[in-house]
Amino acid sequence: MESIHERVKREREAALGDAAKVRAYREYAEGDQRGTISAEQKRILGEVVGNDFADNVCDLALSTAASRLELTGFDVADGAEVETDFLADLYTKNQLGDLQYDVHYRTTRDGNHALGLRWLPDDRRRNEATDPDAETPPTRSSGRVTVHHEPWWDGRDTGVFVAYDEAGAPAYAVKDFSQVMGDPPRPRLRRTIYFPDHLERYLKDGDGWAAFALPSDPPNGIVPWTKADGTPLGIPIIHFPNGRFGRAPYGASDLAGGVLGLQDELNDLQRDITAAGRLTAYQMLTVTGAKIENLRVGPGRVIGSERADARIGAIPAGDMSQLLAGHAMKLATIARNTATPIHLIAGGDWPSGAALLRAEMPLVAKVQRMGKTIGPAWATLAHRATEIANAFGGLRLDEAKLITAVFAPPEKLDAQTLADIDKARVGVYAALAMLDDPVLIRKTGLLTEDEVTAMVADRTRRAAESVAVIAEF
Repeated sequence: MESIHERVKREREAALGDAAKVRAYREYAEGDQRGTISAEQKRILGEVVGNDFADNVCDLALSTAASRLELTGFDVADGAEVETDFLADLYTKNQLGDLQYDVHYRTTRDGNHALGLRWLPDDRRRNEATDPDAETPPTRSSGRVTVHHEPWWDGRDTGVFVAYDEAGAPAYAVKDFSQVMGDPPRPRLRRTIYFPDHLERYLKDGDGWAAFALPSDPPNGIVPWTKADGTPLGIPIIHFPNGRFGRAPYGASDLAGGVLGLQDELNDLQRDITAAGRLTAYQMLTVTGAKIENLRVGPGRVIGSERADARIGAIPAGDMSQLLAGHAMKLATIARNTATPIHLIAGGDWPSGAALLRAEMPLVAKVQRMGKTIGPAWATLAHRATEIANAFGGLRLDEAKLITAVFAPPEKLDAQTLADIDKARVGVYAALAMLDDPVLIRKTGLLTEDEVTAMVADRTRRAAESVAVIAEF
């Protein structure tokens, strides 16, 4: 019969066959990128190759998307005041306004991320004395729910993985992590498996796993995880997928699909540009028919020879435009592959007004899609937090209330752009006001029905006032 560890190995590898790429995504996001420098480039560049180098567009693409998907809080159906106050407290005390950026960055970088929920009692000494990573057993006390990062599995020994059943619901979550323990102290690999109704702890023992129990646990290491009425409390690990390439319920990195290779080529072009600048940015002198001793080149200097057959010439500075064009092309390709506006990647002059809106449409659409895949995970986290608070803290929050995640608008427009848009909108309204037929106004699709009705009514009123004035004369 298949053991739980054999099942974890089989299901994890089947779902995340390319998990090893996560390590590369993390390295590239931090600027630890593959070196492409050749021996000839090293000779030319000399001392400038002494430090790490990266034209790190990967980080820029990830941070741009993560900063645009901004979780601002939670909305509870029917305006439930008690539940709304609880979630506002959860958001503030866990600093979710700051943590949410890291969640979205890691989700788009790795393709998947997870957050863990725990109950932190007011008297936390019992837990800290046994294991700082321990989940509190289901006993009622005053305290609060805490939220923690749980890095996704990277194909090696550590990380979190969430498995799903045939109905698409989480079946279990497994967390492998290293902890220094024993006498003498040494790193040991531990595993916690979270089921909807209990937790199981294990310790790596040779090539297998042995049951492991904290002092407060039952001897077999299996900890009940249930509500006050004995029903399952639910898995306290929340999975955040970056929905791409149709890989639901799992996600894919925004760096997948060729971005790493383009990043390598970009770094290589940067080296070529520097090398070319050193070689050809200045004129190179040529001397034939004579030997020039102590040749010195500089502004205002004259180079000469007494020999009649001496010829002194110069090779003009090289043209680097092709290299620069190649660099711009690679930036544009990465921008297209990651739906990042080129003006954010390449710098320079930004578009303004309606042009800026059009330039950012792919990014806005991408962030809206992210909200649709990541938003339910935040809502699940909020629901699970209410259940944990009820089970451990004795609260009476309504667990049936519908909770949704609330995000800020993904458009980030400066004051000048907003002014340009308003100016253009006034111009459109003025042009529409010249139309006599309300049917034509509706066909433009630029105004709502209420705005069309108001415009027609205003025109009718002004026409009547004009007739009245003429009648007076």
